Amino acid sequence: MHDDHFLVVEVGASWAAGEDYNAWLPEGQRARGIAEPTPHPGNFVYPGLHAGLFMMFNALGLTDPSAAMVLVRLLHGLWSLCAVWWGFRIAEHLAGTRVAERTGLLLAALAWMPVVSVHQLVETACMPFLLAAVWGWMRTPVDRHTWGTWLFVGTAWGLATGLRYQVGLAAVGFAAAVVFEHRRAAFPGIFAVAASALAVFSLTQISDLWVWGEPFAQLRAYFGYNTEQAGNYPQGPVYQYVLTLAGLLLPPFSVWVLWGVGKQWKSAAVVVWPALLFFLFHSIFPNKQERFILPIVPLLLIAGMVGMHGFDQIRWQRIVWRISWGINVLALAVLTPATFKRSRMEAMSRLHAYGDVKNFLAVQVDSGALPPQFYWGSWTRYWTTDGSTAPDADKRIYCASDRPPDAVLFYGDAGIPAAVARYSALYPTLTFVEEVPAGLLDRFIHALNPINSVERVAIYRIVPEAECAEP
Repeated sequence: MHDDHFLVVEVGASWAAGEDYNAWLPEGQRARGIAEPTPHPGNFVYPGLHAGLFMMFNALGLTDPSAAMVLVRLLHGLWSLCAVWWGFRIAEHLAGTRVAERTGLLLAALAWMPVVSVHQLVETACMPFLLAAVWGWMRTPVDRHTWGTWLFVGTAWGLATGLRYQVGLAAVGFAAAVVFEHRRAAFPGIFAVAASALAVFSLTQISDLWVWGEPFAQLRAYFGYNTEQAGNYPQGPVYQYVLTLAGLLLPPFSVWVLWGVGKQWKSAAVVVWPALLFFLFHSIFPNKQERFILPIVPLLLIAGMVGMHGFDQIRWQRIVWRISWGINVLALAVLTPATFKRSRMEAMSRLHAYGDVKNFLAVQVDSGALPPQFYWGSWTRYWTTDGSTAPDADKRIYCASDRPPDAVLFYGDAGIPAAVARYSALYPTLTFVEEVPAGLLDRFIHALNPINSVERVAIYRIVPEAECAEP
């Protein structure tokens, strides 16, 4: 997934190294020739946390990118277990231990859950905070709530929204559900929760004050960009996320899970309403990407399992349950150890292993691949071309710069031999080093649907001193 590296890892790791990989900060924009920097439409909180983590790694001498990523993945996996725990407690509170055990098993072992939990997706990183907020409110009766309860719930909502702005919609749904359930008795607690949530959320955005000199600059840029550019991203029908959820929630059993959610709209309002408002917004909003709906999947699973209590008491229901788990186990076995876009990461790891690559040229032959530069271990801006410009003109630009490439990487498949022949005529020192093949899973997914790009990477070296010498 694009966000996994390019909007989280590479941003954070470059900041930790004193660089600004994609010019989100004022200094980085000025270095790119932008006289009047403007806030990037992104949220600094999650990349900022990674920056702190990579700073710690650097201080400890952990400079190997692949080893650092193992630790990052491990920490995310441990954090995801908090979502399993709080989801279990919510289900146990609503329907007892047996339902809670099944719910916890689903939260931990849904085929896609281990994969997305260890990747740097803010949509899954916010899950534990969201569930903690709901559990913090439910764990004791309203008349026994204290200031500590309200502070805990508000803090959890504030942190969840600080990580993923749209979670604020779920918080509004939660507040509406509380008022629906408890009427006038809910107001003192809801006001206290709202105040603490807003305070904590504001603290998560406090970096704007010293980066941009004004509060909530990134938040305004984020909403401004999404309002203007929503139509330029993947679109879909209003019902698209219904189909997405039917696929995510253990099909064909997922149909009954969603039915169980509907049964609980009143008796478990504090679980269902936050998910419902979040779901409605994303269903109406034009920009539709599957990962956007992930934050509320645990809430839907909990409500659905509680609503379906006793579902497997009939023989055909037990058959559906077993078929669904059979499909899930098979998918779990394939997805859990899988590495997607393997050749992109492996190629950068090879450059890191060589130890003497100062810069490289990425030739996108029949692929639009973005190299995950983090695995190279260097933040020097690499060169890239898609073949739309003349190679000889590009060569003059490279040679005139202070960072000419000494490696050329060809990304693609069938078109690589022709591209190599063309560049060989222009670069006499072009020498083949090795080829990184596409991963087996990437090839399989490409075979299923060619719209999913697949590429091998051919690595060549050149001698810039010879290539750039005066004729």
